[in-house]
Amino acid sequence: MAAHILVVEDEEQARYSLVQIFRRAGYSVAEAPDGETALRMLAHERFDLVLVDIRLGGMDGLQVLRASRQLPEPPAVIMLTGYGSLESSLAALRAGAADYLLKPSEPEQVLESVSTALEQRAEELYNAEAARILSDGLASLQRRLLGRAEEFYPRQVGSATATELQPITVGLLRVGRHRYDVQLHDQPLHLTPIEFAIIRCLAESWPEALPYQEIARCAYGYEAGGAEAQVLLKAHVRNLRQKIGASQLVTVRGTGYRLVAQAGAGPQL
Repeated sequence: MAAHILVVEDEEQARYSLVQIFRRAGYSVAEAPDGETALRMLAHERFDLVLVDIRLGGMDGLQVLRASRQLPEPPAVIMLTGYGSLESSLAALRAGAADYLLKPSEPEQVLESVSTALEQRAEELYNAEAARILSDGLASLQRRLLGRAEEFYPRQVGSATATELQPITVGLLRVGRHRYDVQLHDQPLHLTPIEFAIIRCLAESWPEALPYQEIARCAYGYEAGGAEAQVLLKAHVRNLRQKIGASQLVTVRGTGYRLVAQAGAGPQL
């Protein structure tokens, strides 16, 4: 689909010439004789690029530029003027203009500038959409994982579900039913939902080591291979070691992790 261009120029002959250049190049073109008309068109119609004279009667081109940049999907904007100066050029570029051309410009120069600006805009829109999708996806995944960790219902001990479990004591560590009920040396520990899910799983399996895959299943609620599970758990285990002491949460090489009871006591129900 051809890019849609808006030409904003108060000189009728100059505007006509630009419109013809773009139409011959295969673009879809609309035109406006002043800034006010341009803003009304921008409010009701989607444009990929705006070519605007910086000096217009009434609202000037910089005002059109700034208004264009506030749109949800802002068009690329190229400023065009017969009164070139370093100051006006910098002002346009600082306000977000893609380029700045002097009148008169050769058709080839205008088309080259437009082509470059459209390519840059397409890349910017693609990157913004990719970032949005990634952000939405990560937020959704985080909500799902934290929800599973908070629920903590898939594992069972005997015939009781996790919500019915009593606190477990491993040495000086006491692990209750939820992340606000974990203590070390009778002092509360502040754990994230995933950290709590990991330590509860390890407490249930004490004194045996728990494989990486099994811990990941408890913490994240889905199956993961050994290598993937190890990567998923690594940062959380590091944080847990900082909170309970590295000597109380050890790695069993090639298997997983295990809690160590500092006082030598087993789980007490």
